Amino acid sequence: MKCSDWGFLIDKFGKKLQNWTGQLLSIGGRLTLTNAVLSAVPLYALSLYKLPAKVSKQFDRIRCKFLWQGTGGIRKEYALINWRTVCLAKEFFGMGVLSNNHMNVAQMVVEIKKCILSNPVQMIQLKYYLDSHSNQMSPERGF
Repeated sequence: MKCSDWGFLIDKFGKKLQNWTGQLLSIGGRLTLTNAVLSAVPLYALSLYKLPAKVSKQFDRIRCKFLWQGTGGIRKEYALINWRTVCLAKEFFGMGVLSNNHMNVAQMVVEIKKCILSNPVQMIQLKYYLDSHSNQMSPERGF
């Protein structure tokens, strides 16, 4: 998919943000909305297609702006933490915001796993490839 094909998801982000009054929410409330809603909007599309880097940056820009400024803020607020740090897990001193790239890879792996499990013979062939010299299964290539 081209970057222009992802425009409908960016529009969806804008529609979700129009109804929220982010200025009235604390940083914790905006963080919860970012994780619960804004990170969930592109999930279905992420399971089917590889997300282009340019689109990922647009998604991150929208989520970052909402997290630090809220919606419709006249006053510009600066990000207090680098976005890569915000996307780290809380155990690693991040804020636990889900990364688009990690979600994309995870969703694609789940879809591939579903396809493989629908055909068990193919799964066995992938897990244990046939050794051409001895005609025996070799468990060297596992998941």
